[in-house]
Amino acid sequence: MEQVTHRQPSAVMSLPIKDQGELTPELLRKFPGCEHYSDEQAESVIESIHLLAEILYDLAISKEIHNVDYQLDTCEIMPLNQAA
Repeated sequence: MEQVTHRQPSAVMSLPIKDQGELTPELLRKFPGCEHYSDEQAESVIESIHLLAEILYDLAISKEIHNVDYQLDTCEIMPLNQAA
C-alpha cells in the first residue's frame, strides 16, 4: 500500500493569502505546489476555486435557512432563562 504524505502545518500557516485581493495566476503560483502552473492552467484552477466557493456558499445558505435555531415559534417568544 502506498503511503500518503501530507504537508507540514508550517507550510499551511505561511500561505500568501492576507489582503491580496482577487486571486490571480501570479498569486496562485505563490502557493506551495502551484509554482509550475502556466497562465492557462492557473486560470482553470482559479475558475474551479470560484465554482467550488459558489457551491459551498449556496450549501451554507441552504443549511442556514433550514437550521432550527433560526426558526421562530409563532406562539410566543420568551427568553431562554424563562423557557424551561
